[in-house]
Amino acid sequence: MTHAPDREDRIVTRPLIAVVAALAALVAMVVASPTAQAHGATTNPASRTYACYVDGLTGGQIIPKNAACAAAVAQGGTQPLYDWYGVLRSDGAGRTRGYIPDGQICSGGNPKYAAYDQPRTDWPSTNLTSGAAYDFVYGAWVPHPGAFRLYVTKQGYNPSQPLTWSMMEEQPFFTADPQPALDNGAYRWTATLPVRTGRHVIYAVWTRSDSAETFYSCSDVVFGGTASPTPSPSYPGGCEPGAPTPAPSCPPVSPSPSYPAGCEPGAPTPAPSCPPVSPSPSYPAGCEPGAPTPAPSCPPVSPSPTPNPTGQCTVTAGIASAWNGGFQGSVTIRNTGSTPVSSWTATATVAAGATVTSAWNAVHTQSGTTLTFRPMSWNTTIPPGGTITIGFLSNFSGGGTPTVTAGTCR
Repeated sequence: MTHAPDREDRIVTRPLIAVVAALAALVAMVVASPTAQAHGATTNPASRTYACYVDGLTGGQIIPKNAACAAAVAQGGTQPLYDWYGVLRSDGAGRTRGYIPDGQICSGGNPKYAAYDQPRTDWPSTNLTSGAAYDFVYGAWVPHPGAFRLYVTKQGYNPSQPLTWSMMEEQPFFTADPQPALDNGAYRWTATLPVRTGRHVIYAVWTRSDSAETFYSCSDVVFGGTASPTPSPSYPGGCEPGAPTPAPSCPPVSPSPSYPAGCEPGAPTPAPSCPPVSPSPSYPAGCEPGAPTPAPSCPPVSPSPTPNPTGQCTVTAGIASAWNGGFQGSVTIRNTGSTPVSSWTATATVAAGATVTSAWNAVHTQSGTTLTFRPMSWNTTIPPGGTITIGFLSNFSGGGTPTVTAGTCR
């Protein structure tokens, strides 16, 4: 026998249905959230979103310093930078031309990142050497199986115009299929850079093999001179580092002394009883028997390093991401002067308990909590207004939250 629910049943059931419906809607929002799909982007050379994230990261907030990054934040807010690894299309299936419209290449046609399609000449850039071998790093926020393709703009590319497919080479200059193995939270590979001069865009496409999801990223780069060995100093004969110190050129003494056998200058250590020589010789200063052999007089070597002007470069630093037991940090060096900065050295300080395990875009050393960064062979010079962004991975056993504090640059 059935009966209609009484009034009390109806009063209890209706709010319960409303709560269930609300929870279902909330779950749908979380599942549909673009942030939940975000998984990776190029960090070396830095993609636009990652470069602007590092540029603006200040005490956990995004406060852009670069003018292009500031304009992008003014247009699209800061969330795209907190989600710098999320430039993707869930239905991309590896497609590029004919799928992503001209003028929307850097955003992958994803409206959330449309501000990063703006044609500008002042996006943060990475300095590269034309035709050189380069160590690429692709930050894997969430790893997936797949393949990478790298494209570059054609010579003559104009960064002040919207980026179109006609400006991009049709064939990739590098392909990794399958992709490299995951290494400390990133995919890494070495590729030969194309021959270019001036400002360009390197376009990375990461296609998942387990779904149609595809990731897109633009890295702004500036190509300098062609790759060549680092010039070696030229030393006069006998003045090379480590060469035996030559004996000084000393004139004959007068009068010529007479030495008993075994007591001549330069002879093996004589027996303890050697009588005074007669007549007593007179030696020029520095030529007395037993005097230290003087260093040779060597002219300056060439090329000779030129000190960088004081205060011409600045350092900013911060945490890119953190997890239990480790973090990824970043350090950006900026040339604020009107002349190039060469053979730079930059420092940063990490919290106690941090041990850096790897770095890219620089050679690093650690002494206590102080990190020192020096250039690779291909980024020894920073042009006026240019920047170099260094990334590193660190273990962390200290208490609290890891920190990275900017140091000095010279």
